[in-house]
Formats: sequence, C-alpha cells, structure tokens
Amino acid sequence: MQTGRLTADATLLSGKNAVATAHVAMLATEQPTLALRQTGPLSPPVGGVHEFKLDVINRSHAELHNVEVSDVLPEGLQFSGGDGRAQYDPGTRTVRWNVGTLAPGQVRQLVFRAQVRGAGAQVNRISARAAGVAEAQLHSILRLGGAR
Repeated sequence: MQTGRLTADATLLSGKNAVATAHVAMLATEQPTLALRQTGPLSPPVGGVHEFKLDVINRSHAELHNVEVSDVLPEGLQFSGGDGRAQYDPGTRTVRWNVGTLAPGQVRQLVFRAQVRGAGAQVNRISARAAGVAEAQLHSILRLGGAR
C-alpha cells in the first residue's frame, strides 16, 4: 500500500510493565506489474473473420523494458493477420508481439484477426512478460460457432 522506508515498533506488556520491545525498519519498493485485457467476440460464428484486441498495461510507476506478449490460439481459430508488429508461428499456433518499452501507466493495444474454423468452447491463452516482472496471464473461453 505504501513505498519507502517503513518502521514498526512493538512492546510486550505484562500488566503495566514492558517485558520486551522490538523495532524493525524496512524499505518497501513497488513491484512493476503488467496487466492484460482482451476485447473481441466471445461467441463468433463459424466461417467469419473476426478482430481481437489485446491491451497490455503497465500498472506500475516504473518503466518496463523488453515487454513481450503472446497469444496461443485455440484449434478453432485460424490466424488471418495482425497489426504490423504481430508475428505468427503456425507450428505452435502462437501470435507474438515485441512491444519494447512501456512507460508508467501506458496501455499498448495489439490487434489480430482470425477466422473461426471449429465450434465449441475453447480456451485462448494470453501472456505478457517484461524484464524483472512476474508474467501476466489471461485465459478466456471462446464459444466458437456460437456454441453454448
């Protein structure tokens, strides 16, 4: 909740008498945090090409470097194209973006298009990484073909 030098004092009392005291000081720093958000159809019909948008968000007060985002597409989606930074690996069904640096509070939107080739509930797995930061993950269930 707070960064900087934090201290705490504790006193153990027996009745009104202090039996023991302790003092602790620590330096609390903010851990940079990445967040992900996805927009696009959750129940797209078979055959259509649909646009999906991913937002990668720097929720910290520090600049994040070497930010990379990947989206492992479910079997029912076939990659059709993406923004200029999107790279697709058909062997792993993964769309990747090298985002680079994100300033504090910055949001970068990434876009790709995919054709629906199958039906049923399928999991779309998205992750974001940056130097010195825990990986952010977002798993969404797509009901392809309008399946219930």
